[in-house]
Amino acid sequence: MKCFFLCHIRKRGDKMNENLIKEALYQKYIEPTKKKRESYIGIEIEMPILNLDKKPVDFAIIHKITDRFMEHFQFHEQGRDEEGNIYAATDEVYGDILSYDCSYNNLELSMGKEKELFALQKRFSSYYSFLQKELQKYHYTLTGMGVNPYRIYNRNVPIPNGRYRMLFHHLNSYKNYQLPMYFHEYPEYGTFSSASQVQLDVDYDDLIPTLRAFSRVEPIKAVLFSNSVLLDEHEELLCCRDMFWENCTHGINPHNVGMFECDLESEEDLLAYIESTSIYCLERDGKYINFPPIRIMEYFQQPVVEGELRKMFNYRQLPSFVDEDQLYELVENVLKIAEEGLKDRGFGEEILLQPLFDRMRNRTNPAKKNAGNERAGDRTGKDYSGI
Repeated sequence: MKCFFLCHIRKRGDKMNENLIKEALYQKYIEPTKKKRESYIGIEIEMPILNLDKKPVDFAIIHKITDRFMEHFQFHEQGRDEEGNIYAATDEVYGDILSYDCSYNNLELSMGKEKELFALQKRFSSYYSFLQKELQKYHYTLTGMGVNPYRIYNRNVPIPNGRYRMLFHHLNSYKNYQLPMYFHEYPEYGTFSSASQVQLDVDYDDLIPTLRAFSRVEPIKAVLFSNSVLLDEHEELLCCRDMFWENCTHGINPHNVGMFECDLESEEDLLAYIESTSIYCLERDGKYINFPPIRIMEYFQQPVVEGELRKMFNYRQLPSFVDEDQLYELVENVLKIAEEGLKDRGFGEEILLQPLFDRMRNRTNPAKKNAGNERAGDRTGKDYSGI
């Protein structure tokens, strides 16, 4: 379902068309969960590219490495930018994708669906090792950090195509708004920030409980996974990515970013929340068109409970009311639940949680580790490839 369809029927505004919108949203987000199918896992990992000579990443080098990768792993072209360079390539056997997200400073590996995590890990490790070997020939490296520590040296420009031009136009339009909200001044943040995502198949009967469970572990994720430090600025934040997303034009409608503002109890709650989100562009005849964010349909919000712990745990200092011992006891309990779940799958995947147990025991995460190096004078970060 394309955005222009929603926009078109929204303008007509009568009751019948509201019902059509509701039905379209139901078919897109709810109905697929009713289909009987096997459960799979998918993973997307973005990684900043660093020129260890502290110079801008040479995109010509990146294009050469892309070609070598495609030849070595027999990937096929999926997308070219307006200058003829490949920004996405896919493997037809497993559905894996090599791409560049927003910028050629940011490489992404999207792994096709699998039943076992080890299968994904094996292919990812193979791709990663090859890419690192090729990058090291030019004194480049990949790092797992959420913000490129060499962003100040790079050309932070988007990939030249319609999608990213649209996105940058939208993000740079924040100066046009006179709203009672804070906008940060990093509209180009997509060129130097990275993220990871996991996709899980969820059956209809488990949809709401799964969303509720994942929403409730968001603060724990901030404790364990924060690794997005904006060096020399906002260093009180261990995960500045939330700030990037929520305090830009994406966050004009708060239901488009962050956590759910209410505890979902039913399918109706979920649909109502989806109905309250906004769209800010459409694609027509292969061209993207921006416009100020518009809600898919009018939705009267219910009162919400204050206090998104996720934001509080993004900071270096814990809130004063949080008992650190109790917090990490909770973290340990959540990890043990995850461990038991993986054990029940019978593939031995629970071993993959060991680094998280180590972080829990040491009460650290990648951002804290990197911040410690910075305070010790290691501003250059001698080897970011292992973080």
